[in-house]
This record gives sequence, structure tokens and C-alpha cells, in this order.
Amino acid sequence: MFKLLKSITLILISIGITSNATADEYTSYYENLEYQKTLNSLKGVTINVGMSTIPPFVIVKSDDYTEPMGVDVDIFRELQKRLGFSMPNNKFVYTSTNDKYQLLYDNKIDIITGGISATPQRAKLFDFSPSYYQSALAVIINADNKNKIKSIDDLDKRTISAEYGINILDLFSGNQKIDVKNYLTTFSCIYAVENHDVDATIFDYPTAKYYVNSWKNGHLTIAGEPFGMSDTTKIVFLYNKNFKYKKEFDVVINEMKRDGTIDNILKRYI
Repeated sequence: MFKLLKSITLILISIGITSNATADEYTSYYENLEYQKTLNSLKGVTINVGMSTIPPFVIVKSDDYTEPMGVDVDIFRELQKRLGFSMPNNKFVYTSTNDKYQLLYDNKIDIITGGISATPQRAKLFDFSPSYYQSALAVIINADNKNKIKSIDDLDKRTISAEYGINILDLFSGNQKIDVKNYLTTFSCIYAVENHDVDATIFDYPTAKYYVNSWKNGHLTIAGEPFGMSDTTKIVFLYNKNFKYKKEFDVVINEMKRDGTIDNILKRYI
């Protein structure tokens, strides 16, 4: 036992961790050991990753659905490099927003991604990865209505669009009367605003900003300032409850946050 303690002490001294080390230094040391153990630990493991279009987290070019890009895509490709797992045909499972949650719940895929916020409702059904981005919300309106709708408070007795599977009414007080029209995709929700089929839609601020800036005729704008920043607007990946490799993924995601990899990816798109 004495020899073991002596060996551990010599190792700690050799890497600069002594009795005078701070708690943060000890934590950093053991986190690094844990990270080193995960590298290439999933070689030979096949993982199904589902996603749907939600720029800038998942961007799909209209002429090529086989090679998505965006924040979440780049993070997952880096996770592949570090953990060593494979995906069927090295492709993501591309689906609608509503379908990806159902596929995950039914254990037909292992992980889903695409600008997913960490809501209490999702926590009951799925496991969360560490958060990698703190988002906020934004109201997208047709520019024709910019003098009528200046914030979420002005949506009382109006119609908004939302994707199937998104409980958008949770954002409103019980006193507001909101009519919701559901659509299959993010693009459809936003096109409904452009086409005056609805008065507004609400998305994470980076997504709202992306569409407003890229919309060709400039008829879209954001009403007021971003709002609703909280734990429920932290962006995460979702694992199904039976996923065996949550620990390995979480360790590597946390290391990618510490070493600046995720910050660099975010800067490319947001």
C-alpha cells in the first residue's frame, strides 16, 4: 500500500501536481486522464445520428442532401475523429423534426441533433449531452408588420407557425390567445410568415438571424430583441435512454469545450 501511494505521489510530482496544487488543477488532471481513456474507445461501434435542417446548426444545400454542414455537423465529425465510431455509410439519418424525436424515442437511432434546446419535457424522455451553446429566442415577422408586432407580447390573438412536435405555446402566458398552424419543416414555418399565412414564428436566435439575413427578397425581420435566455434555451444533443456510450460522448464534448474546438466551430457559423 505504501509503495502504491509513493508511486502515485511520484506521478503527480512528475506532471507538476503537488500538495500545493489547487482543486482546479487536480480536477483538470483527472479530467484529462478520463479524456485520454476515451480516445478511439468506440472503434468498431456503429452509431446512428439523426438530424433535421435547422440553420446554422444543420445546413443542407438545396442541390445536395448528402453533405450537410453547420455547427452540429462539424461537432459530430470531430467526435467521430476522437472517439473512432462509425455511422452507416458514414451518413447522418436525415429526417423531419417531428420524426427524429419519434425515432429516438423508439430506439431506432441513438442520438439526435439540430439546435435542440434542453427543455424539461425532453428531459423526461431523453438524456442530454453537455450544453455547447447558450441560445435565446427571436420572433420572426414579415417586414410589413414591423410597426404592429414589436415583441412576443404583441402576438396576442394572432396566428403563429410551428413545426410539428414543438410545444410553442409553452412560451406564452395563459392570458394570451394564440392560434398555431403546424408545418413539417423550419423552412415551411418561415415561408408561411413571408406569405402572410401566419403573423409570426419563433425560433432560436441564431436560426432566426440566419433566415432573415439569407432570405432573398428581404421581407423578413426580427421583432424586437432576443428573449428567453435560460437553462431551457441551452443547446444540447439528445441520447435515447438506452444509449450505452453517453459517458464517452460527454467526456469528449467537455474536452472540446475546454480546448476551444467548439468555440472555433461556433465562430464559423454564428
